[in-house]
Parts: sequence; C-alpha cells; structure tokens
Amino acid sequence: MLLNISIYAQDDISYHIKKCATLEGGLILRFPDGGYNNSSYTGASFQYCYGLKVAERVGIGLGAGFHYFEKESFVPLHVNMLYFLNGNKKCSFVFFEGGYSLAWSDKVQEYLDSEFSGGLSFNLGVGKKICLLEQFSVFLKAGYHYQNIRLQYENVSGQSFDRKFHFHMFVLTLGLMLEQ
Repeated sequence: MLLNISIYAQDDISYHIKKCATLEGGLILRFPDGGYNNSSYTGASFQYCYGLKVAERVGIGLGAGFHYFEKESFVPLHVNMLYFLNGNKKCSFVFFEGGYSLAWSDKVQEYLDSEFSGGLSFNLGVGKKICLLEQFSVFLKAGYHYQNIRLQYENVSGQSFDRKFHFHMFVLTLGLMLEQ
C-alpha cells in the first residue's frame, strides 16, 4: 500500500507596513537667553522625516532639517515619534523629536580663534492632520524646541572662554504628509 501525504502551505496573512513621509516648513520664535545676545529672535524651519507605522496609531521615523536665524544655523538629525489620538480623517497627534544638531554661526567671527557647535536637540508638541486624499494629508504642528549649543572663543586680551547656552524656542510649522 502506498501512502502519499502532500502538505500545501499558503500564506493568507499579508504583512503590510505603512510608511509615512513628511515635509514641513515654518517659523521659529527664540526666547532670549541670558548671556547669548543676538539681534534675531525669529527664524525659519524646514524639515523632512521618513517613518514607519509600528502600531495602530504610533509612528517612528528618522528626520533631518534646517533651522535658520540671522546669525546661526542648525541641522537637526533626529528620531521622530508620532502618536495619533484617533483614526479619523481629521485627527490630532502629539509628537516628540530628539537627537543632535550640527551648528554654525556668523557671530563667532567677532572673536579670535572661536568655535560654535551644536548639541542635544529635542522638540515636542501637538498637531492636527487633515486628510485630503486617501494617502495625502496636510498638517499644522506647534511645539517647544530645545537646542543646546557651545561657544568657545578667545577674546582680544587672550582670555579663553568655553560657554554653553540653551536655546528655548516655539516652532509653528505647516506640512504635507504622504502615507503609503
């Protein structure tokens, strides 16, 4: 007697990871820091982020941006986390971005042998997403942004200084979101 057993495998479960890309631009309002004086307390912010939806309403991604003031510029490189409060076409969300910012400044040219460098950077706040098409949305985001900087310089009398400053900023951005 001949016994023939055939096993057929079929994958009925499709694994589909949603991806999301955002492009945003906006305004930055920097609050005065006691000790680091600058003529410009307003600036511009541009940012791109690409991420994955890791849970029903949670997304995690990587991003990079450009923050510009009259005399300082920053390039933040960060991890981005989004939590959507509901799944509606018009939904609110909270966000956190944390990482490191590269920095440079025209202001340090006033000193001999000077260096301006970035540091820890984070941004947290709330936003509102409005779905225009199935995969395309616009959003408005408002948040608090913290930026750590370091200024090392030598003045004309030869004294060396190594100072750390903390920029506290309010950021308001408008952006586009593409979900795949």
